[in-house]
Amino acid sequence: TGGSADSYSFAARAALRAGDASSAAADLVALVATGFRGPAVDARRASIQAGLAALGGRSAEALALYRDAVRGFRDSGLPLDEGLTAIEMATLLDPTLPEVRVVVGSARETLLRLGATPLIEQLDAALQRPGAVPTLEPAGSADRSAV
Repeated sequence: TGGSADSYSFAARAALRAGDASSAAADLVALVATGFRGPAVDARRASIQAGLAALGGRSAEALALYRDAVRGFRDSGLPLDEGLTAIEMATLLDPTLPEVRVVVGSARETLLRLGATPLIEQLDAALQRPGAVPTLEPAGSADRSAV
């Protein structure tokens, strides 16, 4: 109780990157319980839901939710959130998926422009990690419409 929408969304991001679905889900419930709404909060909620779907092996669902989140962050002028979402995508999904690569490429350019070297390093590490999680659906099953 008493947390802000930002604190819950950032806690959920950390939990997702750590592979802790139950903590991320609890943070999502707390985020929703704050009652805050708006494009940025909605995009953060979609990003958390995407991460939970990815951890659950539902990569097509995760990609669709990530697509919504990235669009929301772009529309809201939140490049840092877009960059963090790209890191999550490359960490939780197969980083060789074309849609992941598109988001990562765009976010990398933004992070370079922001001078966010530690985040660029995290993004690069996620892309090069050994044993990248393979997608569970056939490559053609995910809708690859504009991100």
